[in-house]
Amino acid sequence: MIRPKIPSNPLPTGLVTPIVTAVHEHQDQAPVCSCQHPAPTVVAQSTAPASGSPVVDLVKRHPVLIVGGLAVGSVLAIAMFLAIALVAVAVPIGALVMRSLLKDLRTSR
Repeated sequence: MIRPKIPSNPLPTGLVTPIVTAVHEHQDQAPVCSCQHPAPTVVAQSTAPASGSPVVDLVKRHPVLIVGGLAVGSVLAIAMFLAIALVAVAVPIGALVMRSLLKDLRTSR
């Protein structure tokens, strides 16, 4: 098996900086403090919205988002097909025009 070479950061002076590995010391105990913390309070969530902010229920809006996405996607697909059709028509017309211009140049000599 091929083992990768560990970079050792060679310097232009020829000195090589050794690779220093980080030493991680594992702490078994949690830090102890002498202060007294209050118990965490549970905040009850109210079902009523704040004043002036409407509630948006995304579960009920999924069909609207799906239909909207399909509509936007279909419009973009139709636009892409129209662009391809225009290019497909314009290229042969340009070739015919160039051919007739070159033909006229040859016959005028």
